[in-house]
Amino acid sequence: MSHIDEVLQSEIAAVETQLGRTDGKTGILLGLSSAGATAGPLLIVGGDLSIPAAVPAWIAVGLFVVAAAFLSVAIRPRIAPNEKLDHGFLRYANVPADQIVQMAAQPRTPLLATRLCDLASLTLAKYRQIRLAVDFMLAGIVATAMTGVIDLFRH
Repeated sequence: MSHIDEVLQSEIAAVETQLGRTDGKTGILLGLSSAGATAGPLLIVGGDLSIPAAVPAWIAVGLFVVAAAFLSVAIRPRIAPNEKLDHGFLRYANVPADQIVQMAAQPRTPLLATRLCDLASLTLAKYRQIRLAVDFMLAGIVATAMTGVIDLFRH
């Protein structure tokens, strides 16, 4: 293995680690935002909230729903129906074994570089989705706090 291949392998491993971290974060955040999106309406309808307090509560529910949607997009596999299957494990999905052997005999550096680019762009896209979801969750938390403050002054 050449020095360039070793560097690319090391970078691929680093990006794969980050990609794994995004899935863990996404799962936790999806659970939290889903809880806010599902429990919120029950608490609003079943609670004794005034109209002014219910408004930010419903806004909070909406923000948690949007956050859950962004997180669902982040965790969703990116396999478009018309996508050219030429990267990652998808490359081998519809290829006969003898062609895989031919592919493996090719120089590794271009394949490693392509894999690094694919993984890095996927990881960046997931982090952006997570960041947007967290922004919506934070706004939902603020709206929930506003609900509590408004309801507190009602009594």
